[in-house]
Amino acid sequence: MMASSSSLPSLQTEIVLMIMEELDVRSLLAMQATCRRFRAMRSLGTDYTIELASGGVQDNPVSSSSTAARLQMLRTHQKSWGSLTWTAEFPLPPVHSPGTNSRTHYFGDMAACIVWDEMPTSVCITQLPSQLRGIEYRRWKLEFPFCTYPLPTIHFRSLSTGRHHMSALRPDIEILDLSPEGKTGEICGNYVALSWTTERHERFLNVWNWRTGRAELELVFIFLSFAPLITQSREQATGGKQHDRRVQYFSFLDANHIMVFITRADGPHLSASRTRLHVYRLGHTRGCWEFVLPRLPNMVLTRVSFERNTACYRRSARHATPFLADGTRLISIRMTASNPPTQRVFEFQMLSQALISHIGGLETVIAWEKWGSSLRTTTHVRSSIHGARAVHVEKRKYRDGSVKLVAAVSDYHPLRVGRAILAGEVAKPHAVAQATDRSRSYLPRIMKKVVLPEEWTHLDAFQMVEDGFVATIRRGLHGVQAEDLYLTF
Repeated sequence: MMASSSSLPSLQTEIVLMIMEELDVRSLLAMQATCRRFRAMRSLGTDYTIELASGGVQDNPVSSSSTAARLQMLRTHQKSWGSLTWTAEFPLPPVHSPGTNSRTHYFGDMAACIVWDEMPTSVCITQLPSQLRGIEYRRWKLEFPFCTYPLPTIHFRSLSTGRHHMSALRPDIEILDLSPEGKTGEICGNYVALSWTTERHERFLNVWNWRTGRAELELVFIFLSFAPLITQSREQATGGKQHDRRVQYFSFLDANHIMVFITRADGPHLSASRTRLHVYRLGHTRGCWEFVLPRLPNMVLTRVSFERNTACYRRSARHATPFLADGTRLISIRMTASNPPTQRVFEFQMLSQALISHIGGLETVIAWEKWGSSLRTTTHVRSSIHGARAVHVEKRKYRDGSVKLVAAVSDYHPLRVGRAILAGEVAKPHAVAQATDRSRSYLPRIMKKVVLPEEWTHLDAFQMVEDGFVATIRRGLHGVQAEDLYLTF
């Protein structure tokens, strides 16, 4: 019997390319590294796979676009973000009459404007268009006939119809009476988190699985009259003990974890050594991990906060865009400290993977030296964070005496940064050691700047979204009338 010659190198080129197009990027690169023949093989499918990985995005199999069209849109998308050149200024018409209270929230490529008088009356949903990914402009309005005050119930409604969401087994969840102020909420994947204050001055933070109605986490904080900063906590979901502490901020880390700043007080000031970032794992394998913040020598900690990330985790299967952003998220934490009469603001950034990598281990209290990133003094206020990118706007004075608004976008995605380092566009990062904290090393990033139009005499807000920016501007010397512009790539 003759020996069979069916090894991979002996196969025809067309068959090998078909195999390579089915591989993930790690397997594809490993296969190309085995021999010169495989290294020279390439097709639209293999190029698209490598471009997806290096661009930090994921393919959407629901899309009907061809591989060639996807590859072209992806390269245009990367080039646009690299040069910060938008192709159009799309005016967003107002959704409410003058004098009406409103607030706009952004998530993914959607904008939700909530309008209220004494209570919420309607929400206007805007789907921001994108030529790069074939998304059309849409706007619709949902009324709130079911709202009562005080609001004792959470309603899970569909954004497209306003009716009960078909995936929610319990479309309504009853909660305690709410006070007029102090309500914040956030939705991520299967979970919804809500923080509120009762009339008895109790501060609640609850997390539910909105599909099943199951309570995943409950934190209760009772404000003491003699010390507003000091509270008592009961962690029912994790079986915690009584402590004097208080929730400052919370946000979802990813679709299965929520991070909460829990602070403790030393008299009128926060305790830097006992103010920690807690990460709770949701679902069947619950747990809690504490991340210690850095010490600030000769400084008194007065405030801890972080910027919310507006990236969206999950999209509808009907949202047939050719590619989607991956789950990499940037976390930006700000620590305000004082040493009378001076006050300084410290800021450090990290990627979500830096925290998630410690989740699940036996060590439940993680020291700063094991998870910390850059720590530097900052003066600017960061406008927004979306995915792994952050943007801030600053005024810059040029040699000719003119003052212009400049938007600086920092990209921290490790794959995009690694690609820029290999291309020589970004210097290789190096550790920065100082006597106060020898663990400090700056997070590598790609920074691009763009000068905003001169006719924008006043800039009220500058929000980064999936494929561009939303700017609230005023034109002219006095700048009376505000308008919203969507700057799309």
